[in-house]
Order: sequence, then structure tokens, then C-alpha cells
Amino acid sequence: RWGGLGNHRYQVGFSGDVVPSWDSLHYQVFFTLRATNVLFGYWSHDLGGHILPSPPELYTRWVQWGTFSPIFRTHCTKNAINDRRIWVYPLENYRIMHEAMILRGAMVPYIYTHARTAHDTGLSLLRPMYYEYP
Repeated sequence: RWGGLGNHRYQVGFSGDVVPSWDSLHYQVFFTLRATNVLFGYWSHDLGGHILPSPPELYTRWVQWGTFSPIFRTHCTKNAINDRRIWVYPLENYRIMHEAMILRGAMVPYIYTHARTAHDTGLSLLRPMYYEYP
């Protein structure tokens, strides 16, 4: 959870227990990039939200965003109707999410290399564009 400035000294942070909504997904992009401003590069969020079930389209888009996030974590509250396993979603959504997860797996060497760069330089794995193009 966000612990304020200085909390980046802990290895992994996350945005909190979010409600699944399009507004929340939109905010996660903003929040994740802003967390890097205070050197909080290993930033996570609950893909699809945490508290309630996530509609198929929303969860699919959230998994796609998570593919490019520093930490890919499908996590939610323990509840029988709140399931984040991609195979319980409609086939069309499953296929899209499966492709995103395959891409994430293919990116592991890249992520690993940039994790080392982050360790050596203090620059996050994920950076806002204004870092490179002010």
C-alpha cells in the first residue's frame, strides 16, 4: 500500500484494494507512472480490481495493461464469485488474456535486464515518457 514518500525503500508496493471499474483502471496507469517519480519502481496493482468481480471486457483490458506493468499480479479478495483465473472468462476474453500472458513470459529476459539496470541506476523499470522527452 502507498505509505508516502520514503516507502520506496521497500521492495514492492501496490496501489491498494481497488474496485473494478474503468475509472479505476484509468487511474492505475496514472498512479503507477507517478509512483516512479518517488523511485517506487516495483509497483503493483490488483489486475481487475480486488474487492468485486470484474466484468470480462474490463478484466481483459486490465490484464493487457498488467502485461507491461513492473509486476503482473492477478489477485483479489477470497470469494467464490470473485475469480481471476482467465479460463473462467468467456473464450474470446480467455484467448486475448492468454496471448497477453504469453507476451509477458517472452518479456522476462527484458524485464530481468531492466530490473538490473533499475538496481544499478535507481531508475524504475517503468518510466513516464517525460523522463526521456521532457
